[in-house]
Amino acid sequence: MPGMATAHTSQARYRELRSLGDAIRSLGAARPLLVLDRAPMSASSLRPELDAALDGLDLAVCDGVEPNPTLTLAIAAAALALEHRADVVISLGGGS
Repeated sequence: MPGMATAHTSQARYRELRSLGDAIRSLGAARPLLVLDRAPMSASSLRPELDAALDGLDLAVCDGVEPNPTLTLAIAAAALALEHRADVVISLGGGS
């Protein structure tokens, strides 16, 4: 049944998301750069899980990434990573 597969997939994604902060910490990282697509993450049911998983980390966010990002956007994201002194990059969303 499609509904059951979707529910199972969603549950697996929540478990993976919950372990994201631990995975980052296991790398010795503490200053992640989170890269998000244009989908409104604030309206997503995943946002509370994401916030809880990344709690205590010094997080910078690069949001509004469009499909097929331009060189200008890539340079801006790289500049943000350097400014933040990011030690790990996390990309959430679909597309390029």
